[in-house]
Amino acid sequence: MKKFAPVTGPHPELARLVRQITGDVASRVAARRGNVSHDTISRLWNGDRVTESILFRLALGYGVNPNPLLKAAGYPPLPIANAKGVRESVAATYVAALPPPEGFEALSPADQEVVRAMLEALVGALAHRPEQTTA
Repeated sequence: MKKFAPVTGPHPELARLVRQITGDVASRVAARRGNVSHDTISRLWNGDRVTESILFRLALGYGVNPNPLLKAAGYPPLPIANAKGVRESVAATYVAALPPPEGFEALSPADQEVVRAMLEALVGALAHRPEQTTA
């Protein structure tokens, strides 16, 4: 069983959640699945705050609702992510939260970054999913 270092960052609840989500694995393994760097995983395990986009990528990679992570890091939750069954419909959840193309420029720079992160996370997840075979 992995022995985590004590949490010294300002967000111990974030560290607890990320440790629970990633489980008992090496930081490089957790990072690969979460589509983030192993340094980022270490920072999260320490309770350090990261950007919303990193939390979205991690949540998508692990198939979990991003709202508890966002809340623990001090960000507002994404209202659409409160639905049950996020694991099965996480891509639909993220896509549903995207603005229409013509509205992208009207978003604040911070919101544009969140949209970009959501799209990157979706593309990354699709690129790493196992091939489906037909019988």
